[in-house]
Amino acid sequence: MIDLHIHSTNSDGSNSPSELLNLAKEKGIHTLAITDHDNIEGSKKAISEKVEGITIYSGVELNAKVDKGQMHILGYNFDLYNETLNKRLKDESNIRGSDHMS
Repeated sequence: MIDLHIHSTNSDGSNSPSELLNLAKEKGIHTLAITDHDNIEGSKKAISEKVEGITIYSGVELNAKVDKGQMHILGYNFDLYNETLNKRLKDESNIRGSDHMS
């Protein structure tokens, strides 16, 4: 079984990346991607843990504004330590954070 669209507490999920890995193992999931909204910290944590029997792919769910609202774009199997990606995600997070304060 695979799950390529799951969120951790780094986004709007209710389980930490570690808990998600344990749940995946219990449920017989052998391939997993944590696709938190607009951040890759859950993916970084999960991949660093390397659970036997589970292949973990990097993942993210990006929110994009479109004419009629929002669209979610899923991305997989990318370099979690790409400087440009990390800077863009941090910049977007800072923009959203300042929007929520006004």
